[in-house]
Amino acid sequence: MSSTPKKILIVEDDRILASALRAGLEEEGFEVVETHDGLEGLAAAKKYLPDLTLCDISMPKMDGLTMLEQIRQTTWGQYLTVMMLTNLNDKENISLALKNYAFRYFVKSDWDLSQIIQEIKKELKVK
Repeated sequence: MSSTPKKILIVEDDRILASALRAGLEEEGFEVVETHDGLEGLAAAKKYLPDLTLCDISMPKMDGLTMLEQIRQTTWGQYLTVMMLTNLNDKENISLALKNYAFRYFVKSDWDLSQIIQEIKKELKVK
């Protein structure tokens, strides 16, 4: 990995999953910020300006789609790579995520941790 690690923001209210993602990404050399609701995630995105955000949809305080919409309204967030990671596999949520330029939409039950990490590495062009 390059001398400056890529920053990943995880916004996931399932603390066990968030912790597992964080551990896996840190093992690959990423700098990881972990938050557990949309409000924390939005504040962390503004503060840390991550290279990529991995975001759940169903969360307390602010859902992931609202967070994504608010990120896209900022200058710095217009081009932020966002991957949605959720249990919701309905057309309405997928459509809303894609409308706000989510790069990928992962349904949790269809992907394992190592596959998600590989997709992040591929998107950020990290070996």
